[in-house]
Amino acid sequence: GSHVYSIDPAGGVMEDDYTITGSGLTVAYGTLEDRYETDMSLEEAQRVAGAGITAAAERDTGSGNGIYVAQVTEEGVDINNYDLDELDV
Repeated sequence: GSHVYSIDPAGGVMEDDYTITGSGLTVAYGTLEDRYETDMSLEEAQRVAGAGITAAAERDTGSGNGIYVAQVTEEGVDINNYDLDELDV
């Protein structure tokens, strides 16, 4: 099946349910850690991801441009590009 991994700059690898990159990741992680649940629907997970990105963009001038959200399912991986105002939060 599909798996999600994050790889840090030093080469450390960690498997998790989700991962975030970019300058606003600390704010986005806080939102996801608060709202993420393992049994969420894909639509609910997209809203939580959007809320994390929106929170990061409000607090970090480097966040909110070039937003890519990857959906990892049993059928494969779908990566979509969004503008900040397109996110459904």
